[in-house]
Amino acid sequence: MKTTIFTKPCRHHLLAMLAVLLSLSANLKAQVTIGDGTPPQDFSILEIVSNEKGGLRLPHLTAGQRDALQASTQFQTEIVGKGKGLTIYNTTSNCIEYWNSTKWISLCSDGSGNSNSPALATIGCDKVSPVPSVTEGVEASLTGLSLPYTKTSSDNVALLGNAVLGSQSGLSVLIDGNQTLTAASGNIAIKVVGTATTSGIIYLPITVGGQTCAIAITSSAGSGTPGGFSLDCASVYTNVIWGTSVNIVGRKLPYSGKTGGDISLTDGQILGGPVDGLSILVDGAQTLSAASGNINIKITGTPMNLGTISIPISVGGASCEINVTSATDPSTITRGTGIFTGKACFDIAFSNDKENGCAALTSRESQKTNFILRVPQDPIGNNATLRPYTGVQVYTFKPSGNVSNVRFGYKHTNGESIDYMIPKADYSGAIMSGAECKVTVYYKESLNEDLKGLTTLNAYTVEIYAVYNDSPDGTGMDKSVKLTARLQDCACCGAQTVDGGWLAFRCHNLGVDETLDPFTHSDALYGSFYQWGLKKSGYTVGGGATSVTAWGDGSWDENQTKGPNDPCPTGWKVPSIKQWASILGCETPNKGEVNKSFSVAPEDVIVNTWKWTGKGYLVNETLYLPAAGHLVANISGTLQLQGEGLSYWGSDAVWNNTAYTSYASQFGAGESSLGVSTGGMGFSSGYTVRCVEDN
Repeated sequence: MKTTIFTKPCRHHLLAMLAVLLSLSANLKAQVTIGDGTPPQDFSILEIVSNEKGGLRLPHLTAGQRDALQASTQFQTEIVGKGKGLTIYNTTSNCIEYWNSTKWISLCSDGSGNSNSPALATIGCDKVSPVPSVTEGVEASLTGLSLPYTKTSSDNVALLGNAVLGSQSGLSVLIDGNQTLTAASGNIAIKVVGTATTSGIIYLPITVGGQTCAIAITSSAGSGTPGGFSLDCASVYTNVIWGTSVNIVGRKLPYSGKTGGDISLTDGQILGGPVDGLSILVDGAQTLSAASGNINIKITGTPMNLGTISIPISVGGASCEINVTSATDPSTITRGTGIFTGKACFDIAFSNDKENGCAALTSRESQKTNFILRVPQDPIGNNATLRPYTGVQVYTFKPSGNVSNVRFGYKHTNGESIDYMIPKADYSGAIMSGAECKVTVYYKESLNEDLKGLTTLNAYTVEIYAVYNDSPDGTGMDKSVKLTARLQDCACCGAQTVDGGWLAFRCHNLGVDETLDPFTHSDALYGSFYQWGLKKSGYTVGGGATSVTAWGDGSWDENQTKGPNDPCPTGWKVPSIKQWASILGCETPNKGEVNKSFSVAPEDVIVNTWKWTGKGYLVNETLYLPAAGHLVANISGTLQLQGEGLSYWGSDAVWNNTAYTSYASQFGAGESSLGVSTGGMGFSSGYTVRCVEDN
């Protein structure tokens, strides 16, 4: 039978309507169209058609009225099972909700049934009274427990007796009898039932009135509990950023001393928390059978506090605390001063053999890092010469003044490279100027695979920060000093800059056979000589460019746009005078200044270690600059100081139209001095070129 209805239906009491509809649902086979004379389609049971009216208006109930409806006898006897799909509009949350046969699901929620405007403001899992305790393997039925609450509105909140609020490790928390919460705050009567499958502290998560927390239940060891079981929480280290959601997987919690039966753990089982927004969970179902081993865990949530967050956990009757360090994004902290040193470039030496400017694999073996090796290496400590380099590196910060509260953080800028970091000591008090503050950084073991094929142009990068308070009594401002680390499958040719960055160089001077070992001196490493501003090497009397933007953009900025005549290959450029100075820590001439120079003794360089080899400088074992000398601007281009002095061009230059004189920027060095200048040599002189990354 098909029926068309044009009249507006009367409003009936909601329960009466629901009861009638449900009673008819089993036998009603008619098809109905409301609002139009068009017969319904064969495939539909009800059609509402209107081009004039606004649409379908659902029954409007407050959250309190909805809960009272649910708690009614008629709802429990006639609707609970049959009413799946029953839909209302909740005027408290301004959301559509439907009944799924066990609870109301809000279409404004994440699917858990909790609307954006929950009925309760807070629930106090940490204040349950009396504190629940059970015995492993023994059936429990704990009644008379009180769970504190506060409400969000004056609406009553109805709770159905025996409604399950949550379950964990064989135990469940239920509502203890039908209740209606009328007061703004009070207690919910709950009970704990079931048989605990483990001993120790069981953190049982519950949800009620739109709020979630975990109740700590003490489970005493039963006769079958393994004896002597212990956890090593001190081996679990994690750093998080305050206010940033995390889901850190792959952590391992060591255990030992298991002498009894197996311990079964379920995926997602809460071992501890939430504490300050973070929880410790089991990462994948596991059965602990061996006497010792590791438990796979994960850390989830959003840290709500700064500093150390201590999260108590319990497994198999053993308990301990996992400490998580929560910090602000260190890149947002005001730049400070100090010396921050440590290994800033890593090469797994797997591929890119004599390709992509990465040098020969044979020459890179001495630089190789094996991230599987976990021996901590301190570049300025007693194991600085350990080879190959390991995946655990110690970094040292020395403040330039009296400070306090030194701590460390990091920020990945390309790829994920750091697993965690651990300060070597407590640096929370006053720290004297020049004192060493150390942090051990644990890089991911997977980097041996993750970095394969990466060159200097797509290397993983991570910023490591030392953060301090600039007053020794802690009343000053937080400031930071940065060190940038690069991780790649390419020779580490470069040096640290004074601002904590890394300046990547080509491994060889232009004109050198790039299959040669770039770190061991050979006269063949000297390369070709260029007159300033020219694309090709060689010497001609009076040669050189006639434009100051031939190799740069004329701005004298540190990181300039590559000039049209720059001789470096794609992805590389002639370094600016400020880039040369950045690896020395010295001043530079201002734009347009001529016959101006700044120098520093090798032993006084505040970043990088400059070692004179007899015919050049080895910088941190990551950059070798041979003393190629230079060609004098005379009729024959006389070669001078080869094997004694370094002469490299910079991209900045000055042209004096009146005197018809050119002044190009240079980096020069001898055995006792390093420096930059804009004098002495004009465009016609012949200097070597070492390219830097064009980024």
